[in-house]
Amino acid sequence: MSPATGLTEASGSVPGKLMIAGEYAVLDGAPALAAAVGILTRWRWRSGDAAIELQAFGGRSRWLPASEPAPAGLFTFVAAVLEAASANGVAFAGTLSLEVAADVGGAKLGLGSSAAVAVATAQALAASRGEAFDAGWLALADVGHRKAQAGRGSGYDVFCVGGGGLGAFVADAPRWRPVPWPDGLHAVALFSGASADTRRALGGAVQREPAAVAGIGDASRALLDLLQGAPAQSRPDTHAVGVLAALQACERAFAAFAAGQPFLEPPALEPLLRRIAAAGGVARTSGAGGGDCMLAFFAGADAAERAEALAMAHEASGGRVAARLPADLAPVAGWAAAPSANPDLDDRLAAARPIAEAAVLALRSRVAGETLAPRDAQASLDDMVAEAFEAGGKRLRALLPITLVEAGGGDVAAASRLGAAIEWVHNGTLVHDDIQDGDRLRRGKPTLWTTRGTAQAINAGNALLVAPILALCEDRLQPHGLGPRLSAMLAAALLETIAGQVGDLDVHGSASADLARLEAVAAAKTAPLFGVAIAGAALLLGVDRPDAARRTARALGVAFQLRDDLLDLLGTKGRGAAGADLREGKPTLPLRLALSDAPLPVSAGVERTLAAAFAAGHGGGAPVQDDEIAALCQQLLDLGALERGRAHLEALLAEARLGADEALPPAAAAILCAFVDRLAVLDG
Repeated sequence: MSPATGLTEASGSVPGKLMIAGEYAVLDGAPALAAAVGILTRWRWRSGDAAIELQAFGGRSRWLPASEPAPAGLFTFVAAVLEAASANGVAFAGTLSLEVAADVGGAKLGLGSSAAVAVATAQALAASRGEAFDAGWLALADVGHRKAQAGRGSGYDVFCVGGGGLGAFVADAPRWRPVPWPDGLHAVALFSGASADTRRALGGAVQREPAAVAGIGDASRALLDLLQGAPAQSRPDTHAVGVLAALQACERAFAAFAAGQPFLEPPALEPLLRRIAAAGGVARTSGAGGGDCMLAFFAGADAAERAEALAMAHEASGGRVAARLPADLAPVAGWAAAPSANPDLDDRLAAARPIAEAAVLALRSRVAGETLAPRDAQASLDDMVAEAFEAGGKRLRALLPITLVEAGGGDVAAASRLGAAIEWVHNGTLVHDDIQDGDRLRRGKPTLWTTRGTAQAINAGNALLVAPILALCEDRLQPHGLGPRLSAMLAAALLETIAGQVGDLDVHGSASADLARLEAVAAAKTAPLFGVAIAGAALLLGVDRPDAARRTARALGVAFQLRDDLLDLLGTKGRGAAGADLREGKPTLPLRLALSDAPLPVSAGVERTLAAAFAAGHGGGAPVQDDEIAALCQQLLDLGALERGRAHLEALLAEARLGADEALPPAAAAILCAFVDRLAVLDG
């Protein structure tokens, strides 16, 4: 157990990287463009004696840092990060297991295994201390990675796998800047079957003629200028074609740099170049060159079909497709999310947070007050309520009424009490959900029932549900006597949420529930509390439009659930490894979207796995193994769960934006729309 946090385990994953532009020139300070793709490294930390377990390149190894020097290979990157952490006062304790999918038949894929291992180590260190992985932890991973490389390299690979998405790596802070993937552009990364030797390239094997390096830098800057500009939304096809031309210029610059240096363009790449040319794609050498991956880009009306045809042809010939883009883009990490298009929202959130936290804390007086219960029992209940809030969270339901009412010029104090009440009810439902679902972690921390027992967690959850409704009902400070009405709205929302949870449990273990039913369940579980926040804020601003608020909340609630399901599928939800919902036998929205046109045998196989998971969780069968859940997650991703989920999410968010304009006065509606925009980023 971590002495600082009480944690006994945590897990996560790190993507791989593909450099798209700026190779070698990035060493001289030029910008680079790279993409974080898939999952390259999975990690799991457990409390106990210090040990590092590594599975990579077909072998398994174990290292005891306290008693022996680090073995060669990827262990050196782990050791360097641990050393950098120690220099900053962070000691390592526990067992860290790393599983690296970095090769095909012993040949290195070239997706940045050393960077992924360095970032995974830093993520595990942060998690073991109960801290969120942020730019500071990433900087520590970069320091260790550079040391293990003897100071060579630019660091772009560490920032790419730690930042996620498609991004620009630049010389000044922030060094990783996410950029949108262009609509209408598709790409596949084809593995040649031969390993590239990056250490040799960085160690002097490549002649870096200044003019040729500058040419690469100029082409990379031109590409980034195009991507970071504001393309005409009405002509995404034209923008994609322009990006394709810029990528061709990048490849020409690299070809000029590589002229006379066979190491950079070995024979292993020649079949790939011919295949890409025959498919009508634009070829791009990935990374330092030398032979591992070649990127093929396509634009135009049939770009997706041509890219997939090339990928299938490569696989049919025995080749490996390292990534399909944009489908395999890893989500942008929370710390790296692009700066808000609405800085006003950031300012309002920062100002509202201490108000919200104070209001949430003040509600504890309803629990800690005088009752007929023994004093020690009352104190124990208060402690459990406090522990329920220690899991953290964005406090969105507390912040939303405050920011909406403040924007509309209303009574912020009244809004803060409304927001705190909604946040309490929300956390009460989470305590009960964790018991019903058997979740041992929430946001990376032990759930209340695992620390206090099921019975006492039920008591704490009940208090979290009842106390805020009572407080609102008695709130004589609410303007126009709104306290009783707001408390009635909150009670009705809670009852609807409970019905939604009943519906959610009813569909566990079955993949046959269609999308409409799953959305109805999601709406009932998630939308009602948002509806109280929106309708309540509108009432405090003198607007009474409950039907419009309900429609807006419905779209927002389903969007929240879909986003939550996508985060679970990606393993970034804070509930442990990817697929925690699937392990419970729960059919999710991304699953339903992925299976919408899947062959019957595939759908039947998924349903069998879900049924087995549900039965195992209820004492009716053998446990479903971790590798089965991991395989199911990958199968759904291969069927397009992420891409389809994102498209459906955007449709829901568009509906919520439209509803906001009807439910709220203009200034408050603008703030709600800014909230909605945040949900488009899958940052956990």
